[in-house]
Amino acid sequence: MVNVRLTSLCFSVLPEHWNYGYPIVHNSYCMLLTILLFIIYIPGRYRVWIIGDSIIRWAGVTNLQLNGADETVWHGRGGARLETLYSRLHRLVQRTPQPTMLIIHLGTNDIFAEPLGVIRRRLLEGLTAVRNLLPETCIVWSDILPRLFYYGEQSRGAGNRVRVKINRYARTVCASLPNTHVLSYINLIHPYNYLLYRYDGLHLSDTGNEVFQQNLQNGVLFFQERPAEFIFPPEAANN
Repeated sequence: MVNVRLTSLCFSVLPEHWNYGYPIVHNSYCMLLTILLFIIYIPGRYRVWIIGDSIIRWAGVTNLQLNGADETVWHGRGGARLETLYSRLHRLVQRTPQPTMLIIHLGTNDIFAEPLGVIRRRLLEGLTAVRNLLPETCIVWSDILPRLFYYGEQSRGAGNRVRVKINRYARTVCASLPNTHVLSYINLIHPYNYLLYRYDGLHLSDTGNEVFQQNLQNGVLFFQERPAEFIFPPEAANN
């Protein structure tokens, strides 16, 4: 059955003078446009969106298509923070089909830019708003990765301690929302493994990106096959 929403949309974009006096042309044009729109919005396609900061921008530079997904779209933006999450997604869903799975990788740029209490509030409000915006989408919080150093860090290790607290709070929020999960990088990406980082100590090297991408891939397949599971990898639940 042709989607009624698409049929209505095709009438809204018809030239005004076609609305009267040319029923055959009008109907033919409408049917053709509906078919074209239906092809673009094919139901049943498994779409994965990965939205985040520069980690996602660099990981998606080759537009890697993840196994298990008919379409993988990378929405990475340098310097992105939690406060922009909802507005970015709201704009995206106005012009493209909603994703089947949404992976969110944000929070690094919030560390020391805002007090921890403000970060927690924005995380809670952001994830809750996205859950309401995309009620049918599987949402996955991607844990904030460790860095070799953090802007604004006053003492060694302070940035990592804040990162851990944010990730733990994100788990609490995700556990309170339906169909919302956590993707961890436990035992995969460590700050003492310099080979995983670029010279700036902030972004992942080519090797680090491969590790990151592979964990994303494994996570997508895991939550597809086991939608009732909360965290990947499962052993991360104890950390």
